[in-house]
Amino acid sequence: MTTAFLRSIRRVALATFIAVFMVWMGAESAGAHARLTNSSPLSGSALATMPSVISLEFSEPVVPGSVNLVLERDDGSSIALSAPVVDAGGHHAQATAYQSAAAQGAYQVRWSVRSAADGHDSAGLIAFTVGTGRAPISAGTTGSQRDPWWQIAALTVWLLALATIAAGIIASLLSWKRIESMVNLGAGVILVFAALVVLRAWDGLDLSSRSPRLQYISAVFGFVASLLLVPRRWATILASIAWLSAVVALSASGHAAGVDRSTLATGLLSIHSLLALAWLGALGALVATVLPDNAAYRIGWYSRIAIWGVLALGVAGLIFAPFEITGNRAVTGSTYGRTLLIKSAIVILVLAIAATNRWVVRPIIETGDTGAVRSARLTMGVELAVLAVVVCLAAVLSSTAPPPDRVVTQVASPIRTVEQSVNSADLRIDLTGTITGTVDDSFRINVAEVDGSSLGEIQRVIVATSYRDPATGQAQPGERFDADPVPGQPGSYQFSALHLSRQAEWTVDVTVRPAGKLDDTATFPVDTNDWQAESPRITAVRWTWPIVPPAAWALLALAIAIPLIGIVVIRRHGQVAPLSGTILLIALAMISSGFAIQSWQRTAPRTSGHDLAAPSETDPVAAQTTYQTLCLACHGPNGAGIDQSNPEHQHGSGTGLVDPKSRVLSDGDLYTLITNGVGDTDMPAFDLALSDAERWDLVAFLRNLQARPPLTPTP
Repeated sequence: MTTAFLRSIRRVALATFIAVFMVWMGAESAGAHARLTNSSPLSGSALATMPSVISLEFSEPVVPGSVNLVLERDDGSSIALSAPVVDAGGHHAQATAYQSAAAQGAYQVRWSVRSAADGHDSAGLIAFTVGTGRAPISAGTTGSQRDPWWQIAALTVWLLALATIAAGIIASLLSWKRIESMVNLGAGVILVFAALVVLRAWDGLDLSSRSPRLQYISAVFGFVASLLLVPRRWATILASIAWLSAVVALSASGHAAGVDRSTLATGLLSIHSLLALAWLGALGALVATVLPDNAAYRIGWYSRIAIWGVLALGVAGLIFAPFEITGNRAVTGSTYGRTLLIKSAIVILVLAIAATNRWVVRPIIETGDTGAVRSARLTMGVELAVLAVVVCLAAVLSSTAPPPDRVVTQVASPIRTVEQSVNSADLRIDLTGTITGTVDDSFRINVAEVDGSSLGEIQRVIVATSYRDPATGQAQPGERFDADPVPGQPGSYQFSALHLSRQAEWTVDVTVRPAGKLDDTATFPVDTNDWQAESPRITAVRWTWPIVPPAAWALLALAIAIPLIGIVVIRRHGQVAPLSGTILLIALAMISSGFAIQSWQRTAPRTSGHDLAAPSETDPVAAQTTYQTLCLACHGPNGAGIDQSNPEHQHGSGTGLVDPKSRVLSDGDLYTLITNGVGDTDMPAFDLALSDAERWDLVAFLRNLQARPPLTPTP
């Protein structure tokens, strides 16, 4: 090449680098999936009156015309809202609620938006109550989890087209047998059509936002790269620069640009994407061009380069993962985290297949065995197919909303008690209740003979409620229903506290209908005006160094040692049949992955109060009462959890407290979790409901439960 030509190439490369770098730097505020980060009312709130304004805050700027808000009662009827107004920054939207008549009950706001950063749609609901004093059964959702399947399929095709172009570039640069230019041109055309699907060309191809512009630039660069793949060295170099620009621009349009330190995150994702697509492309070029006379050299060259490339790819992926998965629990507790784990497991299988070519097939090829070339092409073909699955999962991750970095934590209310007794004729009727502000609250009716004699048969216990309307002062009828008998406890009945569905002064008439006798009626006044659930809190999600018990360290050591021992054995054993070697390495990889997963499952998040010391003296009797009142409904009488299929258990959560993950927590960890709650779960914060001593009493009680033999969830 001439000096002038080399200078021209360097200038083109420098100009392209500067352009891509500026695009990359300009992606600071871009993101993916506009997630709800705050709202008024906050999801899960119990309000005294209907709010006049509904406001929402999103993690990304939203398209003003895409904001859709619907306010509904629990009976499905709607309340009129004004047209949503979006602020200048695009992060806040609000609407005025028109209240033709005040009404108590449960409500929900259904919302949907389109991100102005990347065009992804998000939707969810905010559930709250008015005048009931209790939080809603379901607190709502924070947004959509995944894009439509057709967008994921289009993005998968886009990535595979980029990998096909990479195969042509690599084959051309290394002077391997050329991959036909028409194949690459076809890949470029397919890429453009896939980009149009991802960008929703039928909606007008709105490029006013940064992320769609980057995707458009990526598609253009990719198509240019496919056009430049002609039998000229200078064209191949320009195609390489265009391909690099396409991958970097596509990486800068995704999730990485919407996180803290977005420049670093985008750089890591770009490196990860470049290496992954180059790996796939180089493998495709190798499969298409390998022949018996060059197989040993090319497979050896590829495997040596691939080892370092895959190592760099894995390191970049590990460093990038915490930017998207913002906390320990999200690894297995979110759609994004579980998809990432599946992708990682499949990559390990790919490495096992690749190791077969490196340490099993290549030595046989070097002996001149031509049959080994067919085996090599077969194993590389399998590796190529599995890598295509990895690319599909990468597209799924790109179209899946990462777990939120801020979550809503419910707050437990102070305990309120009702203890009243009325004598009616020959009967004593007691009304008792322990009100914790949850949907599991109930009242107990106990019926007994005044003189202590044996209670006869009771046919029905009828409850009729009425209340004084705080607005008008007029008495209003409530509900009339039968209380449910308590199994195994004659004379005991119960009914849900949800029947007293608003904050007011209630009158509860209890009518007992004994067999063969006249009805006895007792009247109880119940004031629920101060039965107001505490407001939820928004808490930030952070990574913490996990608690790793000795068993987890041992399993991790096995996960690392097993594949290494297998490789050493194969290399020292000498020649191994390709099929046997492949099966053996895949089996070792799967065993290693299983040990690694078990190791992670035995860890637990370390809280900020990990080193807090428990007091030397606690009150076990008071702790048992507190546990039965506040904890038993979700965690069961033995701490092993509740069978979630139980229709009477309305929370949908039945977490165990005596499993290995809970046992490794320190006393300070348990105390902190009880105090602060666990965001985005049914575990509320008890710092207002319980005193410091009561929370430590609960810790001691849980330790006593954990000291017993493991038990199964309560049915």
